[in-house]
Amino acid sequence: MSPREKYLALFDLSTVRALEFGPADKPWIPRKTPGVRNIDHLSTEDLRKEMESSPFYKAADLCEIHFVNDGRALKEILGDWTNLDLIAASHVIEHLPDVLGWLQDLSAVLAAGGRIMLAVPNKHHTFDFFRQVTTLEDVIVNHLERRTKPSPRAILEHRALATSSENRMSWNGDPNPLTFRHIHNFEEAYRLASEHLDENSGYFDVHVSVFTPYSFVKLLIGLTENGFLPLELERIDPNGFEFLAVLKRCDPNERIADRIAALDSMAAKLPFQVEDYCAAEYVCLEPRFEHFGGMSETDLNKVQELEEQLAQLKGSASWRITKPLRGLRRLFH
Repeated sequence: MSPREKYLALFDLSTVRALEFGPADKPWIPRKTPGVRNIDHLSTEDLRKEMESSPFYKAADLCEIHFVNDGRALKEILGDWTNLDLIAASHVIEHLPDVLGWLQDLSAVLAAGGRIMLAVPNKHHTFDFFRQVTTLEDVIVNHLERRTKPSPRAILEHRALATSSENRMSWNGDPNPLTFRHIHNFEEAYRLASEHLDENSGYFDVHVSVFTPYSFVKLLIGLTENGFLPLELERIDPNGFEFLAVLKRCDPNERIADRIAALDSMAAKLPFQVEDYCAAEYVCLEPRFEHFGGMSETDLNKVQELEEQLAQLKGSASWRITKPLRGLRRLFH
């Protein structure tokens, strides 16, 4: 049984009243579930047109969309389809311009004790590898600004720092930093960010937020401490290129100390990397070597030596990756 299936097993699917965000052609909640409805930014017909030539989705297999998310409050969009037992959202939260507003919106349509299942990409295993994690301050500012689309900064970071490892956009396990390549270039990122300075410009979809299991729990601690979060974290599965979490509706002003203690206990079991919270020393070899016109034999030997050191190092994933990178960076300074 996969981790996603284990989370589904927490619910009686024969009686559950549920909503799934953006299921595309691979819903988390099985299609045959009688009490599930789907919501997306476009209607079923419009989604099929949009994805007709997509290499990632089968347009004909897209799930039926019952509600179009048009920017109104979720309670208004859903009408009488509220008082929900379950909301599922796979790889949605990282795209949202206002994460806090969205979580509060979800809680407003949950029944007492209703739950949210989230699948979230772990930045350590995706193209967001070199980005800093999203902090409490980031989330609060986006909420205060009532963001309805990604900021120019989010667009710039998403495009300028997007990275592949061995031509993969996501991966399990620890990547070899010597295989990192920029997916885009800075000039393109700058152009896109500039084009979206105007509030009247169109919507450009990016990963607005970046998470690790640890940073996600720490974010929930900050939101809980300040009375912003009407949800409590019941469980988190940190393994793989995505992590899974279950949040349960609660009163944001009740049991704060107990909820924070539970979150602290969860955070203590998750890997912490200081580099996630500060400017990263990142090296993608392809553009660096082009700039320097190739490497000398001495440099190639040094890279080989660093590769061998990398394979032998023990300890945290952060140290295995950042120590060779720091050594490699000094070659060119």
